[in-house]
Amino acid sequence: MELGEWRKALAEVGSLRGWEAEKFAYGKKEALVELVVARVVSLLKTTFKLPTELVGIDDHVKYIMSSIDPKYNDTRIIEIRGVCGSGKTTLAKVLWNNLSGDFEHLSFVRNIREVSLRMGIEYLQDELICDILRSPHTLSNVDEGINIIKSQFTSKKVLIILDFMDDDIHLNALVGDGSWLKVGSIIIITTRNVSILDKANADPKHELNELTRYQALTLFSRHLFGKDSPPEADEYISMDAVSNVKRIPLILELIGSSFRQKRKEVWKDTFKKLKDDVCNKNMQELLDITYETLDYEQQQIFLDIACFFIESSKQYPTYMWDTCGFYQRRGLKY
Repeated sequence: MELGEWRKALAEVGSLRGWEAEKFAYGKKEALVELVVARVVSLLKTTFKLPTELVGIDDHVKYIMSSIDPKYNDTRIIEIRGVCGSGKTTLAKVLWNNLSGDFEHLSFVRNIREVSLRMGIEYLQDELICDILRSPHTLSNVDEGINIIKSQFTSKKVLIILDFMDDDIHLNALVGDGSWLKVGSIIIITTRNVSILDKANADPKHELNELTRYQALTLFSRHLFGKDSPPEADEYISMDAVSNVKRIPLILELIGSSFRQKRKEVWKDTFKKLKDDVCNKNMQELLDITYETLDYEQQQIFLDIACFFIESSKQYPTYMWDTCGFYQRRGLKY
């Protein structure tokens, strides 16, 4: 058995593409070492850890990757659009993991709409420029940022993800129509606003719709029961739940996760609340209902994260929750 595994491993290694030291950079081994180190560091630093419960995303990834020239001979702007909670950012992260190893210059600019309102467009430009040029800049105005991007990005093949963009002002301030970047660059933009990318010649324009009923049930079951389908005794109530909410990943994840270790009476009451007026409920109302199923401690932990600790290390807030007497390990799990 071990011998067979060795043979398989050696066959996989032998099939990997690599560089020949004698043919690379006229035999300059130090240049090859620098490239290998840069690639390894890039892979270690830039990949996202993704949830194991993802459902229905592989087809989207396959479609978008098929539109990208494997040799990166053209600059491409890719638009991912959909309603809130449809999985746009998650899809962008999967694409990033697939593509980032082929790029030396990368930037993932998060939550553009909110950051722009709070910090200004110059802050976003600072972040992008620092990522790509690897040197900090303090911009005095948007035009200064545009001039730096236009003049210094043209020699760099970049992978840029602009997450949650909702205004063409952001587009014009960060990447323009793509001509500011070196040929072979890829820009991926997630948005709810269909009109902002008309000027950018985005291709493909990929829309995320609701999951199929089967996909929705699978995602719901993974979060509630920890497996792909509900137990036979809970099949009817699970189907009823999936049939009476929008089949949007975020909603299904929240409902499934919030019901773990809850009594089935709580399930039934919440499903009834969803079912009674589902046609009139928007995303915010659905989120409110799932929030109400959390106990007090879980609600406080949720609010702390949502308001103060987004993308922060959990080391500091856990001290605070321990001081408050919250069972933070249980609260974070849900």
